[in-house]
Amino acid sequence: QTTPDPGLVPFFIRLASHSTLSVRTGALTWLGSSKEGAVLPVLAAAAKDPDARIRATALQALGETEQEQAGATLTLYLRDSDEAIQAAAIGAVARLKRPEMIPYLIDRWKEDPVDTNRRAALQGILDIRHPQVVTLLSAEYPSANRPQRQMIVAGMQSWGEESLPFWVSGLRDPYGELRMGSVTALINFFHQSPHL
Repeated sequence: QTTPDPGLVPFFIRLASHSTLSVRTGALTWLGSSKEGAVLPVLAAAAKDPDARIRATALQALGETEQEQAGATLTLYLRDSDEAIQAAAIGAVARLKRPEMIPYLIDRWKEDPVDTNRRAALQGILDIRHPQVVTLLSAEYPSANRPQRQMIVAGMQSWGEESLPFWVSGLRDPYGELRMGSVTALINFFHQSPHL
C-alpha cells in the first residue's frame, strides 16, 4: 500500500463536495488516508452532512488521519442519535490509538446500549498499548461480563511482560476457559521470552 501523494490533497478536497455520493465518500476516504492535518476541517464539516453515509465516512476518515486534533470532533459523535454514526465514531476514536481517548472509550464500553458498540470500544481500549490500559482492565475485569472477559484475555495476549499481573489475576477467574486463556498466555510468554 502506497502513501497518498500530499500534492493531491487540494484535488480530493474539491471532490469531497462533489454531487455524487460515491465520489464524495471515495474522496473523504482518500483524505483520511492522506494523514494530512490540512484535511481535518474538510472532514469535520463532512461529519455534519445531512446524509448519514457521508457523516459515517467522514468520521472513519478522521480516525484514519491519526491526528490528535481529530479526537475533539470524533468525541462529539459518540452519543449521536444514529447508531451507525455512534459506531463509526467509536471505531474512529479507537483507530486514533491515543491514550487521551481512553476515557471516552471506557464510557462507551460501560454505558453504550448497543453490544457491538461496547465490543468495539473495548477492542479500541485493547488496541491502545498504554500502561493505563493494563491498570484499567485489571480493575474492570472482575465486573466485566463473560464475552468481555474473553475479549480482554485474548486482546492482552500480545502485550507481553506488561500483562503479567493481569494474566496472574486471570488464573482466579470462575470460568475455566478464561483461566485456561490466562494459562496459555503465560505459557506463550515464558516460551517466547529469551531472557528466561
